[in-house]
Amino acid sequence: MLRRVLVAAVFVVPIARAHAQTPAPNADEVAKLTDDSDDEDNDDSDGDQPDDESDDKDSDADARAQAEHSDDDLDEHEGDAGEHARDVEHEADDEDEGHSHHEPGLGLEWIASRARLRLGLIVQPMARYGHDSIPSPDTMDLTIRRARVAFDAELSHGTGFRLELQARDLKIGIADLYGRWALDEHIEIRAGFLHAPGGLERDTNPFDLPFLERSSLASMTRDREVGLELVGHQDSQFWTVSITRDAPSGLGGDDPEFAVNYPHGVDPTAVEHSAVTWNQAARVGTAPSDEFAAGFGWTLRIRNSQADYGDPAYEPNGSVFLDPRPYRGTSVRLGADAAVSEPHFRVLMEAAFRRDGQQLSYDAISGIESRLPGHEWWSGGYLTVGWSPIGGYGRAIDGAPLQWGWELIGRFEVMKVKPVDAFSSTLYAETIGWNWVATRQIRIQIEATLQSFGDFDQTMRMDNAEATRFYADLWATWRL
Repeated sequence: MLRRVLVAAVFVVPIARAHAQTPAPNADEVAKLTDDSDDEDNDDSDGDQPDDESDDKDSDADARAQAEHSDDDLDEHEGDAGEHARDVEHEADDEDEGHSHHEPGLGLEWIASRARLRLGLIVQPMARYGHDSIPSPDTMDLTIRRARVAFDAELSHGTGFRLELQARDLKIGIADLYGRWALDEHIEIRAGFLHAPGGLERDTNPFDLPFLERSSLASMTRDREVGLELVGHQDSQFWTVSITRDAPSGLGGDDPEFAVNYPHGVDPTAVEHSAVTWNQAARVGTAPSDEFAAGFGWTLRIRNSQADYGDPAYEPNGSVFLDPRPYRGTSVRLGADAAVSEPHFRVLMEAAFRRDGQQLSYDAISGIESRLPGHEWWSGGYLTVGWSPIGGYGRAIDGAPLQWGWELIGRFEVMKVKPVDAFSSTLYAETIGWNWVATRQIRIQIEATLQSFGDFDQTMRMDNAEATRFYADLWATWRL
């Protein structure tokens, strides 16, 4: 009897406690339980398996599906992690070994962790027709006006170098060969065979010029010299200062090549290696925005102890209209320029004058030098206007080059040179053209030039006085 009471207590008391702790169902739950019981009765009447067995099988199937899904997710995550690890490894290899890319119109570039090398290639084919009022056969030229291959490298600590080879009128030469060192982001030092500052037109890349040739104003300066140059900018200000010497003849550059007429008894080697002949040039200016830039510059050619045998005055296509005059002393050139770049038009203008040292004369037989009472004076300028209804221009400081679309463009220029021993020689020229930048790599242009020479534009050949010349050019520029 006692054992029965203990057994009942063991089983009955926990059940009572469980019922006591279970809350009473509300009306909704009662209704739900009633529906469930009805469904259970119907399932049993249909002869289906009991709910407990069905639920157990469903639970087992869900568990297996969940396990398989978990395995698939794990494999997918592991695959993503593996691909990410491989990408990181490849990126690390690229950083170590370097990578390359092509920028249309700017060339190929190889980049490593501490160096960068850019390869540029530009070709400029040309077809030119020429007519002269002085009786002579008309001319037709098919040539490569310019072609250049450039290697530009930047190394660590701001150092670098530039080597640019060129073919000009199918003659091989050097366009640039110098090293550079950036002291900071505002100042850079260059040394070697380089371009000295000479004004807006001289400082514009020849492949970004508005026309195939520079104006006659370029005959006042030299395209390339050998020496040291300081290039800088700060906020809206820019400056370039150089100390150079004349480059050996035939080395390169973009100027026409003229043979120097050395007097009798003068050693050309001694003239080229003279220790007392130096050039100093500078250009300073402001560019408060991409739409406007203005500059002022000068060139000093110091020839106090060693005579300079002068520069010929030539028109844009390279024909001389006044022979050079030798001088001693210092040649001074002063120039000013401005550029305006707007959405649908651009304006480029420049003016300069030059006064050489005291003019010299040499006896043709004995070579005796005598000084003439005066100096040779140069003055000239140009105005270029471009209109583009469909197109866009670059920065004014770069010469506002047309970057896309097409434009109508015109230039008027004038040059006057007055030596001591002759009347003034003059040149007036008008050039008009149609310029089309088809892509970033292709530019096509057609232009026509009319030149008028003065009555006293006399040379040794006497081929320019009172002459009128007409040129028509069709040319293109292709960039890698």
